[in-house]
Amino acid sequence: MIRWAAFALLCAFYGAYLWKLLSQRRQGITTNVMIRGQKSRRAYRIGIMLVLTTYLTCAVQFLSCFWSGHMGPVPVPEALRICGLVLMAAGTAVFIAAFRTLKDSWRAGIDEGQKTELVTDGVYRVSRNPAFLGFDLLYLGSALALGSAVLFAAAGAVAIMIHLQILEEEKHLAKMFGAPYLTYKKGVRRYL
Repeated sequence: MIRWAAFALLCAFYGAYLWKLLSQRRQGITTNVMIRGQKSRRAYRIGIMLVLTTYLTCAVQFLSCFWSGHMGPVPVPEALRICGLVLMAAGTAVFIAAFRTLKDSWRAGIDEGQKTELVTDGVYRVSRNPAFLGFDLLYLGSALALGSAVLFAAAGAVAIMIHLQILEEEKHLAKMFGAPYLTYKKGVRRYL
């Protein structure tokens, strides 16, 4: 039952991501600029690594729902598996709240040529990076719920890449928005 619940939560999370991506595309907005657009060489390399680790982790998550015995099974107590489902649900909710709050300013990655608004309300009052926080909660939760050594390793790798991406985005936002962003940054934590 836990595997089916994890599968449903993965479908909800990635389905919401794709829905938002496609709805912005219909409006002529290029949302996924992780490896597109104007950016520094370092930001581009981090973007490539983040895309690769994210796709790998997504594949491992779905495979672990049905073939966890072949994914380096880790004995995780039932209570922790349930906690994993709770984390997955929280990650999905936080992620959806983040892109709903951003509206048309939501982007996946940095494109110095695109201009967006600085959003500091909603879920952004408690986290500067709630969308990435949602991903991290989903990854940790799925690793616990599905008990896969490969998934634990993949989740750790993508969490590191997300953190590096956040550091690049913070530099970009400081250049783009100046003092208002720096003031916001002082008052709101990076994650929670």
